[in-house]
Amino acid sequence: MRGMLQSVAAGAVFLVMGGLWTATITGQDGSLAQTASVVAVPTAPGQPSSGPGSSDYSHAAYQAGWGGAGADRFWLFTPDQPRPTSAPLVVFLHGWGATEPSIYGAWIKHLVRRGNIVLFPRYQAGLRDLPKEMTGHAVNAIRSGIDRLQAGPVRPDLTRVAFVGHSLGAIMSANIAGRAERYDVPRPAALFLAEPTFAPALGSYDQIAPDTLLAVVVGADVKRDASAMRILQGSSLVPPSNKLYVAIPSDHHGSPPLVSDHFAPCAAERLGDTAGEVDDEWRLRTRDALDYFGYWRRADALLDAAFAGQHRDLALGDSPQLRFMGAWSDGTPVREAIVRSFSLNDADRADASR
Repeated sequence: MRGMLQSVAAGAVFLVMGGLWTATITGQDGSLAQTASVVAVPTAPGQPSSGPGSSDYSHAAYQAGWGGAGADRFWLFTPDQPRPTSAPLVVFLHGWGATEPSIYGAWIKHLVRRGNIVLFPRYQAGLRDLPKEMTGHAVNAIRSGIDRLQAGPVRPDLTRVAFVGHSLGAIMSANIAGRAERYDVPRPAALFLAEPTFAPALGSYDQIAPDTLLAVVVGADVKRDASAMRILQGSSLVPPSNKLYVAIPSDHHGSPPLVSDHFAPCAAERLGDTAGEVDDEWRLRTRDALDYFGYWRRADALLDAAFAGQHRDLALGDSPQLRFMGAWSDGTPVREAIVRSFSLNDADRADASR
């Protein structure tokens, strides 16, 4: 080993052939000392350059603001460069304890640079807040945020509204959508629910409007979908053609691995000076192919279908394009998403959980 290290110190030539690294080690006199081959570890696919989920942005920047206090606090993110006079509104409801928008910073920035306003209600001042109080705080923040936006410079188009929620926020999104008139908030045209969970907050969903487009995306490795099924089956007015259930599996083929756990939708990135630094626990949750091809692409397509009548087949259909999750650098496809209708039976749920 010592002789080999001395040879490496003397000189090394590396050749790359496909996924194979060939290292030729030479001595100080130029003579061949050792040749070794190492298989390069595949890397995950990057962000696509076009279509939903891609880096093809219509705005180069965004503006940020905030208002309210405590559990009624809210953040606003509007597209800029160029600055539109109005834009669709996405209400983004966070998961339990994920009260800083920077925890979802990369996803929020992506939504805004695609041309949407994002309103991020805090709704939870601390971990001791009672779930029964959170909906009221979220509604207060939504109303106050819309009032602030109405004053410009980028006004919300309240005919194009969507709710995007994660975990507890996904359940709250569905709860509020079914009672939008009662809460005096705009009725969402689209509901994108990522990893809905937290049974104590589950409500009744038989008042969600029939023309709502509803997609639920979960991690196949999480092995729980009772909340997802409660929402999908309970939204009885929404026809099957307007609903979709997608399970995203993990893939450990390369490095870093793609881990489809409950926190996969989080993509921490600081959003200007609108919030403090995120905790180390969240800092490790960065964007990857599960975001680009799993959550972002499907949310983008659902919003496009609801707001502009585009990409409905990608948002709600079961097609190769919908199941495709990109390919590793060695050409191996990432494990496909699992697509099911909303009326899963026990056998389907067991299959989707594998």
